[in-house]
Amino acid sequence: MDKQYVNARKTGTEGSRPAACDGIDDDTLQTIAAEIAGKHASDDFNKAIDDASQSVDDFVNGLDTEAP
Repeated sequence: MDKQYVNARKTGTEGSRPAACDGIDDDTLQTIAAEIAGKHASDDFNKAIDDASQSVDDFVNGLDTEAP
């Protein structure tokens, strides 16, 4: 399911119930899918924070100032 999620985000295609999930009820499957989406959202958020922090650091380091 994780691979399908990543592929869907890249291509916009919809996933389907993986064979490994046969026999798992819909509620449990939806819970697993929500956990996967939540993990990726958290990872994306953390990367955005890291990227923003790096951009600020790069900007500050690029300032042309003299020491007092």
